Amino acid sequence: MVMFSMLVLLTFSSSKGISIFSGLLYSLSC
Repeated sequence: MVMFSMLVLLTFSSSKGISIFSGLLYSLSC
C-alpha cells in the first residue's frame, strides 16, 4: 500500500490538489 501511495504521489506531483490527494491516501493507509 505504501508503494502504491508513493507511485500515485509521484504521478500527481504536478497536480494542484496534491496535498488533498496525499491527505486522502494517508487517511486510507491509516
